[in-house]
Amino acid sequence: MSQEIYQDIKVFTISRGVEEGATLIVGDSHSRHILPIYKSGNKGTIYRVSLQPDVLNERWSSFQSLAKYLDINKIVFAYRLHRKNIDDVEYLVSNVNKLLLSSDYDIDFLRDIPSFDGDPVACLFSIESDLMFKGCGFDIRLGLPVDKVFNRADLVWKEVVRKASSEINLIDTHQRLCDKARCLTEINNEFILRDSNHFNEKMSNETNYQLYHMFFDPN
Repeated sequence: MSQEIYQDIKVFTISRGVEEGATLIVGDSHSRHILPIYKSGNKGTIYRVSLQPDVLNERWSSFQSLAKYLDINKIVFAYRLHRKNIDDVEYLVSNVNKLLLSSDYDIDFLRDIPSFDGDPVACLFSIESDLMFKGCGFDIRLGLPVDKVFNRADLVWKEVVRKASSEINLIDTHQRLCDKARCLTEINNEFILRDSNHFNEKMSNETNYQLYHMFFDPN
C-alpha cells in the first residue's frame, strides 16, 4: 500500500488492478475494515480516502478534482453512520446527488453493519474459552438477536435513504445479514466480527468473497 497527498487529501493506493476500472472507497474506520472484502471480488484498482463527513463536505471541490485525477469509475461511501452528525451526512448526500448530475460515476452508499452495544468477541470467548469472560445471555455463534442490534432503527441511515438520488446504490447491510430473528455472525465457520461494528480483517478469501457478492454484486 502506498500513499500520496492531492490538494490536502491523503490518498492510499490499496491495490493496482489487473482488470480495468478504479474504485475510490471513502469513509472512516468502517471503510478500512471492508477492504479485504472489496479486494476479494474487485480486481480493478482500489484507492481509499479517510475523511469524516464534515471534512469531506469542506473539501468537496478538491474531492471532485481527486476523483477525476485518479480516473475513478466507482465511489463507495462507508461510514459508521449511527455515530455521525445527521446534518453533516445530509449535506454529504446532497453533494453526492449534485455530483451525479455532472459526472458519470457508479456510487454505493454502504450502511454500517448491525452493531452490538457490547463486545461480541467477549461473547464468543465466554462460550469457547476457559478464561473468565462475561457472557452475553445468548449464543453469539448462532447470530446476533435483532433486538440486540444497537443501530437497528438508525435515524442517520433513514435520512440517507430519504435524501439519496435513485441513482445511488444504497446497500443495507442489515437487510443482507439479518432475518426477522438474527443477524449473521459466522460464515463458513468463521466469526465475521472484529468488534461491535467492524468486520474481521482476518477472514479467508472464501468468506470475504461471499460477503463481497452479498453486498456489492448480489446478482
